[in-house]
Amino acid sequence: MPLLLAAAISACGPGAGETNGGGGDTTRTSEAIPTLAGHWRLAAIDGRAVASGAVMVGDGASIGWGPACAGYAWGYVVSGRRFRTQRRAYPPIAATNLPSPGVPAPHPCPIGLPPGVADAANVLDAARSIEPSGTGAVRISGGGHTVTLRSQ
Repeated sequence: MPLLLAAAISACGPGAGETNGGGGDTTRTSEAIPTLAGHWRLAAIDGRAVASGAVMVGDGASIGWGPACAGYAWGYVVSGRRFRTQRRAYPPIAATNLPSPGVPAPHPCPIGLPPGVADAANVLDAARSIEPSGTGAVRISGGGHTVTLRSQ
């Protein structure tokens, strides 16, 4: 009888490769995000929906929004749920392109930003983790905030 009871109890817990996320939810650790290749709609910041419709485009090593000159592009590395980014400069900074001391550099392409893009940029600049967030979505965390991207 004790063996049968032990088997029944173990059947209720997380299985191999799973962790109990609390509240009865189970998250498979094998759901790590290998790449952000494709088109990703900015869906939420800190769990609040963003209705901007802004779409980020990614490949196996970078993700960004808008024209490259806007400066909203990051190189990234995913390792399991660890996520690290580095913002890409545009244009690439060269010693010959530096402005004179005391003279502000002109913005490479002054454009309007859809709602949420600047907040999403702050999260991506500080990104430390990434995880699945429902079907076709990922949640990136960093700097005490989150951004949710939904695959398009």
